[in-house]
Parts: sequence; C-alpha cells; structure tokens
Amino acid sequence: MSGLCHPTGTARGALFLVLSLASIPLLAAKDKTSVPILIWAADKPGCSFTRGDDGKYRYDVRADDLEITIAIDSREVQEIRRRPVPVLGVFATFHYQGKQTTNIDPGKLTLEFVLHSRIVQNALATGGLAARLQKDIEELTDQTEHEVRKHPEKKDELQSRLRTHLQELTAMTEFVNSHSLRSVLLTPAEPESSGWIFFDTTNRWIGSWKKQEEFLLRIPFKDRVFAFPFKLPPEGGDQILRRRPQ
Repeated sequence: MSGLCHPTGTARGALFLVLSLASIPLLAAKDKTSVPILIWAADKPGCSFTRGDDGKYRYDVRADDLEITIAIDSREVQEIRRRPVPVLGVFATFHYQGKQTTNIDPGKLTLEFVLHSRIVQNALATGGLAARLQKDIEELTDQTEHEVRKHPEKKDELQSRLRTHLQELTAMTEFVNSHSLRSVLLTPAEPESSGWIFFDTTNRWIGSWKKQEEFLLRIPFKDRVFAFPFKLPPEGGDQILRRRPQ
C-alpha cells in the first residue's frame, strides 16, 4: 500500500529536545494528573531530522533512557484519500536504553489535528481497524449481490468493481495485521520495537485538508510525554526526490 512501508534513511541537521516546564493533562479527560512534556524543536542539539530518499520525513528524539523516531510519508495527506479506509499512518521506532523494563502501549498515543478545531484522535487498535475493514468487505459484498439481483445486465461490471475493492480492502487488512505497532515490554535484552500507528480521519470537525497541515503527536512514556509537532509538508512546496525501486 502506497506510503506504508518500513522507513530507512540518513540523518541531516541538528534539532533539540526541550524539556517543557509546562504541564498538560494526561490523555484521559477525567485524569487530572499533569506530567512534563518533552517537545521536539528545530535547530538545537539533541535530535535529528531527515528528508529520506524513500519519501519519508523523520523526526528523532533522544532522552536519557529512550530514543524515538517517527516517520511520515511526505505524501501522507494525499494518500489518505486513496485508502479503502481514510486513516493517517505514522511509523514509530522505540529504542530503550534503561536498565529496568517498560511498556510501550500504542493505544495511549494521540494525534491532534491542529488546523481542524484541534481535534484529538486516539490511535486505532489493530484489532479494531482490522475488524472495521472486514465489516466493509462483508457490507460491500452484500451490497453488490443486491445490485446484481436488481440489475443482472450489469453483473460483470458490478462484480469487476467488487473484485477491485476487495483486493484493496484485503491488502490493507493484511498490512494492518502484519505491520502495526503492538503493545510490547521493552527490556535491556529486547530494547527495540517498531511498527505502524493509525489514526482515524473521519471526524466531522476535520473536514477538507489544507495545503499545509499541522499535527501534534503525543507519546506517553513512563512519567512523561514525548510530543512531536510536525507539518505536511514541513515547508511550503517542499518535495522529496524519491529513490527509484531497483
């Protein structure tokens, strides 16, 4: 599926990890606990930013016990419209450097749509997204069978269209099941985990996309929150020259 693949690339530029003294509520609305936020910011030492030749923007932060890299396709906003289910995908890699154990729970990640009423969407559970895709497959099949009974003269056209849609839905289901980030326990022996995180974009307050979109990805970790503010594209008219497949 276009835009959804494992990221690679080389680092460029120097960026900074700011320890914000401000506090924000934790993800649950009823939770009044406040935690410090580690915010990615440009032009300071401590992190890295990459425009990869695979078409990905990468944002990397390093704390004392954890390194996180997120990768976003430069054409992600355009790709959303082409997917059977309109979701936004972020690829995340976690590398733990602590001496104890800690859990990464993708279900606690959130994405804020800054230019769309600051709507905050929770990451979609892998099982929930796969079930949604399966439901779409069943409903589309039933709908097509109904149309064929009403219009038997269009049987070939309707079934051909169904096969195309089913291939797209099935391919996305397989990708979600195979490559999504799972809840994982990081340890000194197994310190790394990576995978795709998906966010729903079908919210009535999100509406149509802007020429440049702004997002804020929040990743809770132990007693703090990592925050990645990013834009697509990062700069007006920004384009990545993609490496051609071998």
